[in-house]
Amino acid sequence: ASPAFSATLARAVLVLMGAAAIGLLASAAAVKVQDGMVRPITGLADVMHEVSRTHSYATRVRTQRSDEVGALYDGFNLLLGELEARDTVLQRQQARLFTLAHIDAVTGLSNRHHFRMMLDEALTRLSGHPFAILCLDLDRFKTVNDALGHDVGDLLLTLVGQRLTAVSRAGDL
Repeated sequence: ASPAFSATLARAVLVLMGAAAIGLLASAAAVKVQDGMVRPITGLADVMHEVSRTHSYATRVRTQRSDEVGALYDGFNLLLGELEARDTVLQRQQARLFTLAHIDAVTGLSNRHHFRMMLDEALTRLSGHPFAILCLDLDRFKTVNDALGHDVGDLLLTLVGQRLTAVSRAGDL
């Protein structure tokens, strides 16, 4: 082999070795990027999907990182905290609306609308089975209201409701 060929061959081998080294470095950098960025972001996306599916806003992502990914996790946790607080307020408001729509403010018992809903459900559930409905009337209740005032009439209704509740069974409406 001629010296020029040997020199060219040596340069080609050096270029190939350099290219292989660059390839190895690029591969190592890609793995580092994947470990440092892609996996944490994929993990965050998994948590986002889980929270979206379960509505478990108390979930938090944990990290020891102080880089951009750590800042992303911290921001996500702040967002979850806001969602959790709003969800708690929403649940309280829904419970309050339910109470206003279904519970009599004076007696604390089911109002006529709620009673009818529960009665319809019970009739469907008990179809074909024996059951009883008890109806009560407070004679001269209007006289109590007129003579003693609405506060006394309200108190009378509350006491009657408490006594009926005290003697009712778990499945009674």
